[in-house]
Amino acid sequence: QSICIGNSFDLASIATGSGTLTYHTSQADADNDTGAISSTVSPAATATYYVRSENGSGCYTTDSVTITANPNLTPSVTITSSDPDNAICSGDSVMFTATPTNGGSTPSYQWQVNGGNVGIDSPTYTTAVLADNDIVTVILTTSETCYTSLTAPSNAIQTNIYTVLSTPTNGASLGNNQINGNTSICPVQNGLIYSVNDDSNATGYTWTFPSGFTIVSGANSHSITVNATASAAVGTITVTANNPCGSSSTVSISVTVNTYAEVIAGPDQTVCAGTNSITLAGGVGGSINPQHQNWDWSDGSGNTNNFANDKKLDSRYDIPNPIRTNGGTITITITSTNNVAGCNVATDSMILTVIADATISSPSNNNQTHCINTAITPISFTIGGGATGATVSGLPAGVTGNYSGGIFTISGTPSVAGTFGYTVTTTGTCTQTSGSGTITVNPLPTLSTVDGSVCATSQTSIDLNTLVTTNGTTVTFHASQ
Repeated sequence: QSICIGNSFDLASIATGSGTLTYHTSQADADNDTGAISSTVSPAATATYYVRSENGSGCYTTDSVTITANPNLTPSVTITSSDPDNAICSGDSVMFTATPTNGGSTPSYQWQVNGGNVGIDSPTYTTAVLADNDIVTVILTTSETCYTSLTAPSNAIQTNIYTVLSTPTNGASLGNNQINGNTSICPVQNGLIYSVNDDSNATGYTWTFPSGFTIVSGANSHSITVNATASAAVGTITVTANNPCGSSSTVSISVTVNTYAEVIAGPDQTVCAGTNSITLAGGVGGSINPQHQNWDWSDGSGNTNNFANDKKLDSRYDIPNPIRTNGGTITITITSTNNVAGCNVATDSMILTVIADATISSPSNNNQTHCINTAITPISFTIGGGATGATVSGLPAGVTGNYSGGIFTISGTPSVAGTFGYTVTTTGTCTQTSGSGTITVNPLPTLSTVDGSVCATSQTSIDLNTLVTTNGTTVTFHASQ
């Protein structure tokens, strides 16, 4: 007979005899009818018991029975996945396999996902519809006769479900570098960091560098540290994201390697007042890359508001007031980023000159009247703004104009009579202006006379006007020259 350790067995249920039955733990006790025990036994190990049957005459017979005590087994179960790291591409099929211990010859299985029953009674469970972070388990029901518990839960496997990868990015807008890091290098440079945004859908990243770059740390991650050795070469840095679904598209940046940094602000520019903007003509050289992270524009205002796009070397620059209206100069500077790529800081400037509109004064003596061959009083026009000189038209012969030190002076002695309206016009690059006046030159008067006579006895006076012919001028008479 067999029982489980801890259970009992009634020997009387199988013993029969014509006499009185007693139960013993040894043959000697049965023969001597000593040490009788209860018919119900609970052996902790396999044991043999003896039964004595004695009739009323004192005659007896014995028999024995062995009770096998089977140990109580503890069932357990372990599950594994056909995808060892449990990183699964969405839609891929994965099989889970249960390995029982003390499950008996015909164990049964109840598979569960997140605690809910799934699948069939089978040591394997195959599915292609798992979601990210789903937890797969199985409950084993043992078929052993003796057990500490009928069922046993398995270990839990949490799945990581991935989708097709997007292209790595650092969050910059399209058209800009999608990898953070220096694109211009003056070797030797240590501790250069290149990175993209960490994508939770990626399990790793593959980086490539030109020759002469050594990966120091961060391999297979979204942020990597490298050293640029003395042999670092010009080339391309690339990164690709990876996961169980495959690899993403590759993004790259070009890296320049040189021993110096150069920035060029472009030529000086001159414009007229009222011009709203200019186009800059910046440039870079050496290890400096045209990408904006290697240089900055500045106009001394403390901000970049006047640059339409301060990330472009050929940005539009909006001329601020009051210089745009009144004229003046602005120094525009381009500077390489501090210690960019290990090179010394480079800087260059250009001068923007805004030429003001020309101005001219209106002197109080711009209108004059003189006799011919009489010098005029000098007339001085103040020339200003963007004017660089002046010309004059309409002056009488003998009178000229001269520009010097911002003053245009009209002077001279008119040699012809008449009324002369003159115009002084400023000269220069931008908007010009003019001033005017009138010089009136009167001719000298004409006079002719004839001798006259009077009779001493009959005339005592004579009207001298009758002896004079003029051109209409006033005549006065005098007794001597």
